[in-house]
Amino acid sequence: MKLKLTLFMFILFLSSCNRQNRIEQEYYVTDVNVVEFLTLTLCIDNNGKSKSIQINQSKTTYDNQKMIDGIIQKNKDIVYPLESKLNGMCFDYTYQFVNKKYERKIKNPSECQNFDEFKTGDFKYESILYPNVLVKRNDSLQVETDGKSKFVYSIAWKSDCEYALTYKEVNNPKFDYLIGKTIHVKIIEKLTHDSYLYHSNLLNRTNGTGIMTKI
Repeated sequence: MKLKLTLFMFILFLSSCNRQNRIEQEYYVTDVNVVEFLTLTLCIDNNGKSKSIQINQSKTTYDNQKMIDGIIQKNKDIVYPLESKLNGMCFDYTYQFVNKKYERKIKNPSECQNFDEFKTGDFKYESILYPNVLVKRNDSLQVETDGKSKFVYSIAWKSDCEYALTYKEVNNPKFDYLIGKTIHVKIIEKLTHDSYLYHSNLLNRTNGTGIMTKI
């Protein structure tokens, strides 16, 4: 779903990590109700080694310190290639923790008869990462804005609980490479009468689980 700078940095992150040290972005756990977040501020020195790692408290809701310490250590063990664009930089990287009961939960089309209300209207992401993003969806387009960035997608529903978002327009040339790329989205569960849990996938390498609410 919402990717913005997070997606851009994530792709850089994947391309810069040694394969044997690559870290998962999403964890399925038993100590969250639905979805929680951990955001780390990572600083990499010019030799590709970790210089400092700090928890960004304003973008973190997950509180299992043992799990957090393990993820921090994994990041410390990563050595980036000397040609990595991340060397000499500091950047935020966010991990998602999803209740394990949703790990393999996929709805059959027959279970989605009551999802028509999610096909059009105004929505927001229930995420500390995108608190100001407004989503407007009609039969053919989805437009996401936060006052600065704007992303326009074509939307195609494969079933009442599965749809595809294809980038049509971006207002920042940095994201031009996304034009024509498709995010595949599956609704995992209807949480309330106006919100649902989704899982999204872009290019089979950028995955995310989150909550969207109709407003």
